[in-house]
Amino acid sequence: MASQFTKKITDFISFNPLSCRSGSLPGNIVLMVKLMVVGLLMKEYLHDLSDHFLPFFPVFDQIGSPEEFKSILQFFFILGSVGVLFSRWIRASCLILGLVFLTAVLSSKFHYTNVKFFCACIFLLTSMSNSKDPLIFLRFQMVIVYLGATVNKIFDADWRSGQYFEHWMSAVLKREVYIHATTFFPPMVLSKIMCWMSIFTEFFLTIGFLLKPLQYVTIFVGVYFHSMVFLLASYDFRVFTIAILSSYLIIVPWPDVLRVRYDDNNQLNRLLKTFFSFVDWDKRIEWQTARGKWQLGVLEQSFSGFLAFKRIILYSPFFYFLYVFILGLPNNPYLWIKLKTVQIILVFFFPWPEIIEHLKGKLRNKK
Repeated sequence: MASQFTKKITDFISFNPLSCRSGSLPGNIVLMVKLMVVGLLMKEYLHDLSDHFLPFFPVFDQIGSPEEFKSILQFFFILGSVGVLFSRWIRASCLILGLVFLTAVLSSKFHYTNVKFFCACIFLLTSMSNSKDPLIFLRFQMVIVYLGATVNKIFDADWRSGQYFEHWMSAVLKREVYIHATTFFPPMVLSKIMCWMSIFTEFFLTIGFLLKPLQYVTIFVGVYFHSMVFLLASYDFRVFTIAILSSYLIIVPWPDVLRVRYDDNNQLNRLLKTFFSFVDWDKRIEWQTARGKWQLGVLEQSFSGFLAFKRIILYSPFFYFLYVFILGLPNNPYLWIKLKTVQIILVFFFPWPEIIEHLKGKLRNKK
């Protein structure tokens, strides 16, 4: 009876779209592709899949009428999305989604976008990954993305001169704060600084995805970089922000178990335990009672208090889904909610507690 009950629980978890447990892929990769699918669905990419209009290869013109062609892509998009969300043959489902977006890209020059091609690559490379091999191809994909962006900007005269940023902020976005800030600098200097900061940041991210020791700094720099672009533009570039931020999960060390010690006599501790237990769909948290602050043991590291609280959030898929849901809302009338959410998260997760703890440790060692 006990084994049957356990099997039923396992089956329920596997059908839960918020669950990221899979036998074929690491949890962080499952979470990544699920977040991308949620973003694509919320941004209505089902209706954005193009028919064969001005294809890169003439063979696409032979595949039925434009309406039939688009309907076929939509059918397989839904099929692959359901498979990913409910963890049914997840690698095969990623293969389907990758082929759908690759076909959508190749079948229409007019509707080509970089983000569609990026999604196609991520889904296809995920379908070729597994739970044992290092995710070298996915990491290399991110290297290509940032290297391409770096090279493209360096060879663009408008980026080198700062004209691109000047026009974007002043003429396109009409940001009064930025226009006022430029008055404190010689003409074009501030815009040139911003352009070259972007170029150096993307070059650093290219190196960061290549070198594993830089993974934590890479995650911090990349997430803050793309978040600041979103805040500056007040625009999420449709699914791009969701897709690029989700892709950083490739290099996030993802634990199978989180061991949390909490004070059962503390009411706040009990409330937090109840909440985190409810959103722990994969049952990865092992709870133990103890006196004092919260303590978290994960990936051979130990955290306590507020640092432990932050780490539990970082390793809880529920919060990633919540964040993507908010980013996936339409800009009108939810833009202010999206902007405030990003600002709060950037402040909350800024590593000032970790920096303070590191400095305290150095002072103790000197003594």
